[in-house]
Amino acid sequence: MNPSRTWDGDSGSSPGDTRTVLDAYFEHLGRGRFEDAAECFSEDCLYSHPPYAPGAGRAEFRGRAELVAGFVRRGYKSYAYRFAVVLQRGFGCILEGTALGGSFLSSLSLDADGRILRYATVYCEPPVPRR
Repeated sequence: MNPSRTWDGDSGSSPGDTRTVLDAYFEHLGRGRFEDAAECFSEDCLYSHPPYAPGAGRAEFRGRAELVAGFVRRGYKSYAYRFAVVLQRGFGCILEGTALGGSFLSSLSLDADGRILRYATVYCEPPVPRR
């Protein structure tokens, strides 16, 4: 099996700063500005998130329009987040943080324009302690 095209690219160069894109995404999402949040993603993005409600399946959206519709269906939720680790190498990034009383671990890649092409995250409660 070939690796996903979302991890292709020169690992030594970067199309943008992942932290800047993430800060904008979380800021817009946290204010209920779903269209602005989705602008941080490429037109052909893949977004894979834990279920938004108990018993539901993973929230997976392909493409920016589907992503906006998913955010709208989920609705506005105010929450605080904190990044503990953001590691970027070229187009790829791994991040760890806390939100909503738990911990998350995410993997993402940027497209050539510095927008998020692929975003996949897992979440657990209670938060994993940092040492």
